[in-house]
Amino acid sequence: MQTHAHVIKFAISEEAKVRNFLINLYSKCRLFGYARKLIDQSPELDLVSWSALISGYVQNGLAQEALLAFHEMHLLGAKCNHFTFPSVLKACTIKKDLRLGMQVHGVVIVTGFEDDEFVANSLVGLYAKCGDFRDSRRLFDEIPERSVVSWNALFACYVQKDFFGEAVDLFQEMIKSGISPNEFSLSSMINACTGLEDGNRGREIHGYLIKLGYDSDQFSANALVDMYAKLGNLDESIIVFEEISQPDIVSWNAIIAGCVLNENHEGALKFFRKMNVSETCPNMFTLSSVLKACAGTRFAELGRQLHSTLIKTDFKKLDLFVGVGLIDMYSKGILMDNARKVFDSMPEKDLIAWNALISGHSLNEEDIEAVRLLPSMHKFGVGFNQTTLSTVLKSIAKLQAIDSCKQIHVLSLKSGFEYDNYVLNSLIDAYGKCGYVQEATRKFEDCPTVDFVAFTSMITTYSQYGQGEEALKLYLEMLNGRIKPDSFVCSSLANACASLSAYEQGKQVHVHIYKLGFISDAFAGNSLVNMYAKCGCIDDASRAFSEINQRGIVSWSAMIGGFAQHGHGQKALHLFSQMLNDGVRPNHITLNIDIGRQAAEKLLALEPEKSGTHVLLANIYASAGMWNNAAETRRLMKNSDIKKEPGMSWIEVKDKVHTFIVGDRSHSRSSEIYAKLDELKDLLHKAGYVPMVETDLHDVEQHEKEKLLFHHSEKLAVAFGLLVIPPGAPIRVKKNLRICIDCHTVFKFVSKIVSREIIVRDINRYHHFRDGLCSCGDYW
Repeated sequence: MQTHAHVIKFAISEEAKVRNFLINLYSKCRLFGYARKLIDQSPELDLVSWSALISGYVQNGLAQEALLAFHEMHLLGAKCNHFTFPSVLKACTIKKDLRLGMQVHGVVIVTGFEDDEFVANSLVGLYAKCGDFRDSRRLFDEIPERSVVSWNALFACYVQKDFFGEAVDLFQEMIKSGISPNEFSLSSMINACTGLEDGNRGREIHGYLIKLGYDSDQFSANALVDMYAKLGNLDESIIVFEEISQPDIVSWNAIIAGCVLNENHEGALKFFRKMNVSETCPNMFTLSSVLKACAGTRFAELGRQLHSTLIKTDFKKLDLFVGVGLIDMYSKGILMDNARKVFDSMPEKDLIAWNALISGHSLNEEDIEAVRLLPSMHKFGVGFNQTTLSTVLKSIAKLQAIDSCKQIHVLSLKSGFEYDNYVLNSLIDAYGKCGYVQEATRKFEDCPTVDFVAFTSMITTYSQYGQGEEALKLYLEMLNGRIKPDSFVCSSLANACASLSAYEQGKQVHVHIYKLGFISDAFAGNSLVNMYAKCGCIDDASRAFSEINQRGIVSWSAMIGGFAQHGHGQKALHLFSQMLNDGVRPNHITLNIDIGRQAAEKLLALEPEKSGTHVLLANIYASAGMWNNAAETRRLMKNSDIKKEPGMSWIEVKDKVHTFIVGDRSHSRSSEIYAKLDELKDLLHKAGYVPMVETDLHDVEQHEKEKLLFHHSEKLAVAFGLLVIPPGAPIRVKKNLRICIDCHTVFKFVSKIVSREIIVRDINRYHHFRDGLCSCGDYW
């Protein structure tokens, strides 16, 4: 404006050249009011002035204003030239208005500018970016003399529309035609190679850059950093980055995001610290990547600092991606209260933000809250996608909430996501974990393309519910489909063989585990030890145990239990001592009386504060008839204020959960429940049931033991189920501890007597009682 004042002062403002200079200056500075005023004050129609104004609008992204100015200019009778047309065509491209662009194209032909290279390149870009690649290529082929700029125009369009193969073919065509690529050509090709995931071709382009001397070009270097990182070659990405003399914000973002993508979270934070030292100001994209790195390393402190900085600057304008990054970071840092505060503070919450919050609750075992968020999304009109349904189903599977599972199934049908692979696999898993094997099988059979996840979920379901033969059949089907199993699948198969006591088939699974390289894997190794032990092959179990590199409590428990079960008491006790020396603390191990007493006494010395240790020792003393010792142990628990977790069972009927403890009479229908138990007792005795009083560890008379046994919480829950659940429908009960052997025996009898399927989920596994048999094969 000072320049304009000097122009007026020296009385040269009326000169066309000076006026056009000022219009161009004002337009580029977004001062369009002043530019337009100069045009209106012009004594004559000046094409250069209008071209400068239109160009300024386009350069500042104001496509609509540019087209209105073009329309006004056209009405005034001014004819466009080879400077005006490219700007007008670019405005049409920005607005994706192919129809108007075609009209402008007509004017180009009428005025004879179709052979001008700049105009022709703009036409090629217009048609390509509006999706008409056929006409775009035709116009490109009609350019009489194509420079590298013409080729670059089409390259860029192909890459932007993800036509990476076509872009590479066009590049080869350009090289054959004798046109040497420039840094823009090579930058586009690097992006194409990234899209094609073609590292070899990417290295060829890198070679071109070095050969032609463009390796120091910032755009190309940034594209190379991005390409190598996305193709999994982080070391080369870092080498290229470190050769950039002055990295800009794009360079830093590329290397930090690349580290995060390759799960090198420490590296990402290291580069972020270097970026701060270089005094490059991070943007929202940087912060989003850094927050992911904080989440990956569980380093919440840096994330908190970043969060504080954002609050101090302008939290109300918090970028959605950064908001989601904060939710993700706090979720993975087990700070769900903070994650929820971030979510509640976001002015706009899109689907990604809701999904991040649901995933956070699910990740932190807050499954009820995760499921509750889905109706809230509907209430706020956000909608949902396959990620939402899949994540909610994951929580439903952990809750074993069958009614919710069915509701999500119906929702997936109505929304069209039923055949989405993520949703289908999640439905299979959820139905399986809820004990609905037939529904899981139906969903598996509905899969249009059965993938690895579907096979894994279904094999695991069959294995958990004692349908070992079905699991083995499915495994063979998986191999025939050339889908490679992982260690978890092999583990499930070995467990299936264990439930069948199928030694020969188990050995075949062992061979597969060996061939696939999973022999030292903890999951596979533990299942092999368990399988051989249950099949009575202790030597094979011992060999499998010795091949496990990192033994956890499951490994030790399986081997010790195997020794104890098959009469190798001294070996079991020796291995128990070795386990304690290795720093592994047991959770619960079932041993014979003598070994169990010695093991539990050792454990009590190590863990006097744990209730499980006291209960184990007290029960061992009681089962041996050592009542004084048992009483002393319980007295020690009481004096030390150590609480034992009470046995509890629950059953869900019409969306209401009914909970029972042993001898419970608090239920509103308690008298009916106990009457049903008395009725069952008579039927059971007639069928040959004998109460297993030796399993009751109370120092009371035998008739009292029988009474206590028959009033166990799971028996009360089943009796209530028989009263309220319609005939023919299965009875589903859950228990927080291991089902006792007497209840297990009773439910086998009851399932046959009343012709009902009874499903009990205890702390170890599912038990399907049907026609007098249990799916666990009486081994749990």
